[in-house]
Amino acid sequence: HVSWRDAHAYTQWLSRQSGARYRLPTEAEWEYAARGGSPSYYWWGDELDSSEQAPRAHCRGCATSRLLRNKTAAVGQFPANGFGLSDTAGNVWEWTASRFTQRFDGSETQSAGLLDDSPRVVRGG
Repeated sequence: HVSWRDAHAYTQWLSRQSGARYRLPTEAEWEYAARGGSPSYYWWGDELDSSEQAPRAHCRGCATSRLLRNKTAAVGQFPANGFGLSDTAGNVWEWTASRFTQRFDGSETQSAGLLDDSPRVVRGG
């Protein structure tokens, strides 16, 4: 139950605390990072499914029902992608800075204005 405004406020707080600049990624940046340099739909290929012995993510169709249990999984339980990022598919939704549109129209490469109350894009989950 984290709102977009909460997520944005966290990036501002983290920037002040660390002295580095943090922000939410655009939708295009999020997709690039999630795929870990792979041209496929997921960093491991185009199919969501995985074996019970080697699940890749925490979601219906990509992990065992034993793992799901209608709650989030601890971070880092599944293999990382080619960029070393874990949990880029499944588990929880992640906010982006991009305005939601029905089609890719170029806005997925841009951050919506802070005062723009348009719905934002979520990814992951």
